[in-house]
Amino acid sequence: MLYLRLYSWCESTRLRITLTVDAPLELCKSTITLMPGSRRPEWDQDVREIKLIKDIDDKTVLFYVHTNPVGKGVISAREFVDVGRTEVTENQVSVFGCSVDHPPLQTENKYVRGNNAFWMHRFTKDPTKEGRTKIESVLDSDMKGWIPSSIMNTTLPVVFSQALITWLGFINKEKNS
Repeated sequence: MLYLRLYSWCESTRLRITLTVDAPLELCKSTITLMPGSRRPEWDQDVREIKLIKDIDDKTVLFYVHTNPVGKGVISAREFVDVGRTEVTENQVSVFGCSVDHPPLQTENKYVRGNNAFWMHRFTKDPTKEGRTKIESVLDSDMKGWIPSSIMNTTLPVVFSQALITWLGFINKEKNS
């Protein structure tokens, strides 16, 4: 089951995804989030780098994400500096955060600094089937830069859908290896 809804208006893009996958919670969390230590760059061609800037406490980190250009270069490379937190209970993991003000990072590549007003991934073990996980994700992001809403509305749904399909293929290989 997959439910994907993209809302885009003004300069902000809001995305909500709900899906249930036959994969263990930890595999889902470690491969889809954009937190330091995530395996997302292994499968997501749009993510160039995720790097820790600072541990704030044992559950909270300051980090940055560099992306590659998206949609065949229609959307240029972006940089996000976010604070993220992970909360764990017996049957659920929540990973959430937002962008923060931070001085420009020294890099040889040029990035547009985007802003995530809020993002969240909630992973819940399915009590009816071992190894099945429900994922709920919400993103409210301003990509910044000059991107016409018509480009955002036509490009991002395709990019997000293709990323999910690629991710599902990746976790299926991981489960079977």
